[in-house]
Amino acid sequence: MDDILIAFALTAFTFLINIPLGVWRASVRKFSLTWMVAVHASVPIIIALRLWLGVSNWLIPLLIAVAVLAQWVGSKLYQQKYAINQVKKVGEE
Repeated sequence: MDDILIAFALTAFTFLINIPLGVWRASVRKFSLTWMVAVHASVPIIIALRLWLGVSNWLIPLLIAVAVLAQWVGSKLYQQKYAINQVKKVGEE
């Protein structure tokens, strides 16, 4: 039971830490150095936590999928915010 709870917590942490990184990634030029940092910044943290908590290697594909999903969610949040700001600018004119 403890292993399942730890795996769930690590998965949730992976999702939550990658959302703001996805927002940041969406705001920079694609394939630039800053973009690469935004994409990979969470990886060392997640690896260190996984090793420290003793989580099995079987969880790695799930963590990668969750990180990619969270990056996508973050980019969609940025796009929504950007679209709302564009509507406000048009309405102000």
